[in-house]
Amino acid sequence: MEVPMTFATRHHHRGEVPEPDLARLIDGWLSAGVISPDQAGRMLSEHHPADHGAARSTSVALEAVGYLGGALVVVAALLIGASYWGDLSTGIRLATVGAIAAGLLGAAVLVSGLGPAGSRLASVLCLASTAAVSGFLAISIDTIALAPSRAVLIVSGGTACYAALLWAWRRGLLQQVTVAVALMSTAAGAIADRTSSDALPGLGIWGVAGVWLVLGWRGSLVPRRVVMTMAAAAMVIGVLGTLPARWGFAIAFLTIALLVALAVRLRELPLLVVAAIGALQVLPAAVVEWYSGSALAAFVLLAAGVVMIGCAVWAARRGARRAGVTSVAPRDEPASRS
Repeated sequence: MEVPMTFATRHHHRGEVPEPDLARLIDGWLSAGVISPDQAGRMLSEHHPADHGAARSTSVALEAVGYLGGALVVVAALLIGASYWGDLSTGIRLATVGAIAAGLLGAAVLVSGLGPAGSRLASVLCLASTAAVSGFLAISIDTIALAPSRAVLIVSGGTACYAALLWAWRRGLLQQVTVAVALMSTAAGAIADRTSSDALPGLGIWGVAGVWLVLGWRGSLVPRRVVMTMAAAAMVIGVLGTLPARWGFAIAFLTIALLVALAVRLRELPLLVVAAIGALQVLPAAVVEWYSGSALAAFVLLAAGVVMIGCAVWAARRGARRAGVTSVAPRDEPASRS
């Protein structure tokens, strides 16, 4: 039976198999957020290792020069601002900071299509532009008599909107973190604006971080491990802000227990480390609050330490069994025959 020859097989027999423009495909995947800049660099280096090695060295050098230039600009701007900022009117301040934000965004647009190095530099420029926008908003409301919590709410909310627009354009980790931090600050400011409690704003940070953790766990936000670790750290930071109230300790213990359980189930050591650091912050405060001057405090800390060590050992052994690693006792070699 004769097999019909397709376009690909005909070109294969002629030795003319057309290769797609790999660099263009990788740039498209990178822009869509399908792969990270490091993954794009590795793919290019594996396809053209010799050519890409020289190109990568050049791009890394240029990227380093760009970062150094940006640092010099920031230092110079701070020095100039410290010398002349007090003499400038509000309009000139707004125009200056707005021009900086627009210039940084324009530079990010220009370098975003220049491969992995350009993508990383664009992410940093977007972060700097977001910081400039935050400063612009802070200057805008500086002349208005607002409560500090209301000012934080307005600045954080506006920054979150701008950061979300940049994240929609560049689906990178740095932009994702910027949006998450801005939303946490917005939630804390909104709660502080409505209440006089010192503990409730921490609950807003804890709630936003919890949503971030769930989205990372479900795989909606990537990279999964990094997102979950940073979200867990943010949850611990938020829950520490609730400790001025006694009910905050209950939420803190529940958070640590959930993080430990999640770390054990997923065999994620970074999550377990974050939970351990949180426990080291919460347990001494709880002991001082409830068992100050009592010998029971030492036993509470001892029991908590033993439980966490047990969880770590169990997670390690379970991971080893899943990977098929078993401990084999050494056997005596058979005696050689004479």
